[in-house]
Amino acid sequence: ILKGQNAVKGNWKGIVLESADPNNIWEYVTISDAGSSKASIYMNGSALKPTLNNCSIQNSGGYGIYLNNNNIEFLAFNSNSVANCTNAPMYLYPQSIFSLGINNTFKNNTYAYVQVSNNTLGPPTVWNKMDVPYRVGEIISKSKLEIKPGVVIEINPEGAFYIGDQVVEGVNGILVANGTANEPIIFKGTTDNVKGLWTGIVLNTPNVENSLNYCQIIGAGSSNGSCGNYKAALKIGRGKYCTDIKSRGSYQNITIQNSGGYGVAYRISDAPTVNGFQYANNTLTNVFNF
Repeated sequence: ILKGQNAVKGNWKGIVLESADPNNIWEYVTISDAGSSKASIYMNGSALKPTLNNCSIQNSGGYGIYLNNNNIEFLAFNSNSVANCTNAPMYLYPQSIFSLGINNTFKNNTYAYVQVSNNTLGPPTVWNKMDVPYRVGEIISKSKLEIKPGVVIEINPEGAFYIGDQVVEGVNGILVANGTANEPIIFKGTTDNVKGLWTGIVLNTPNVENSLNYCQIIGAGSSNGSCGNYKAALKIGRGKYCTDIKSRGSYQNITIQNSGGYGVAYRISDAPTVNGFQYANNTLTNVFNF
């Protein structure tokens, strides 16, 4: 047990990890009342690979855990609790999300989400379900991004999910977001019931492996995004603007609501699999054929 002399938030700075030694293993550790500077646990350095299992981080004056590099991953991160922090329970880069394991809880923090830095994803990665949303700004994935059932992603105003590239065609970009009827994957703005709060999901990739099933896309369609003159919550490929990108992949059982533009935009003649869409309260028509 590591705790402050007084049981108040931010009573001491916390633990700073800068060693890449994989023998940094913390199990059944309680860290309380820290975070006077940034976080109760501040990880700063390249290629850090710590293990945290069955740990409790509580009563932080800042974040619970802060990863200050896009090249940090947990060798294991399971059954941890982060609670009662003044800021969010965790800050990290999108490259690190895959290493978050199972049975973690983030309760009673001032900001009830995992804060994710804007960044470009290079290697393939997986985002697992947590008990709070991921809060992101702009994500660009140049390879395969798989999002597991039940994941909730909140996107900041004017933020976006770009798959392949932000502007040009990215043939290696793949989004696999296959939820279930009981555990849909939710992409939504940071404020409920607001139209056009964020740009949307933009698939600048013709890859046939793109697959969205049982997803909800809420409050998107804020702007045209790069290389386009239309707003849509979900853009599958691209028309004549900049360069042509084929509409390919499988998109089924998707709900789109509160778009500031169209619901979904794609080229019907490219014959992607599009079935079981539901629409509600979108500003323009539900489907735009470019």
